[in-house]
Amino acid sequence: MKKLLSLKLFMILAALTFMTACNDDDNPGNNWTGTTIGNLVKVDDATYYIDTFKGNKLYVSNYSDLVNNKIEAGSRVYCAFLIESENPKGSTYQYNIRIYQCIPLTVKEPTHLTPENAEELGNDRINLLYAWSGDKYIDIQFQIQATGNITHTVNLVTVDEPEQEKEGYKYLELRHNANSDYALENYNGMMSFDITKILAEEPNLKGFLIKVPYQNGVKYVEVAYESAKADIEPITPQLTCLQ
Repeated sequence: MKKLLSLKLFMILAALTFMTACNDDDNPGNNWTGTTIGNLVKVDDATYYIDTFKGNKLYVSNYSDLVNNKIEAGSRVYCAFLIESENPKGSTYQYNIRIYQCIPLTVKEPTHLTPENAEELGNDRINLLYAWSGDKYIDIQFQIQATGNITHTVNLVTVDEPEQEKEGYKYLELRHNANSDYALENYNGMMSFDITKILAEEPNLKGFLIKVPYQNGVKYVEVAYESAKADIEPITPQLTCLQ
């Protein structure tokens, strides 16, 4: 995990681009702005697209900007973009887009909680701001309090004995280790978790029930698993918190 100080610029930019989020009933068209999370895929030296978290393919017209900024194919990215055109139904790419911000995300797999790693994983306060689940990932935006000089870690963990249960939902816990850092300023960050193994074990998964130690107390958050495609995906879903 990089030091938080090095992520400060990213956190500010991410907060700004979230202001452009779309809604479920938006009607995309020329000059329409959107945001998404997905994987950057390279077909050849002149063809790149974003494979979004709902399985849509967005052709990137200004791929050279990504190459020049050393964003590598295969990276999972958060993108803010302009829709230049909508392609006919049945086309390989749903939209042609021009990206004006692209941020690579850290990707981890959920860790299983054991007595041996419990201290390392920590259980410090963390606010879950947004969460999405589609394809083979859970993507989260979170907020922690820190000085900016100490390395923090954030993980999703599975456990042997869930504290709550819901039919069709996988119980997870969001764990934060502040490494004894002081809670001086708020920092926002984004991460992705690869849930391929969980999907293989639970093919009929409906979603996740995540325990989160918020600053104002523990809550249990429902995150639906969205496997269906959409024309364009919104980036600001509502979290359902169970007290």
